[in-house]
Amino acid sequence: MSLNYRSLNQITLVGRIGQDAALKQTQSGASFATFSVATQTLLKKQDGTWDHPTTWHSCVMWGKRAETLASHLKKGTTVIVTGSISYREGTAKDGSKQRYVDSQYTASWTSTLTTCSF
Repeated sequence: MSLNYRSLNQITLVGRIGQDAALKQTQSGASFATFSVATQTLLKKQDGTWDHPTTWHSCVMWGKRAETLASHLKKGTTVIVTGSISYREGTAKDGSKQRYVDSQYTASWTSTLTTCSF
């Protein structure tokens, strides 16, 4: 079997929900849920000790999937999420330009969200 992709934008995260998901609507009435996922990487430092820094990922899920799953995305829940990464620019409170990274989970994407018991 040959995969003939010119490009692919797909990520998989396994981590814990940082705060309960917030279900919102755009002005046009489209539903979306925002939440964050914390992941950790095990790193060995030069002195031989281990560190496990936390990385926070801002996530957004759209449509019926967001409406259905938002109530299950509770702080501390372990999840596996797949989707794509997008970038956007904005202005910080101090007036400086900021670049943001979002993980997108759309109803048209065959994404998965699974809660796990470890």
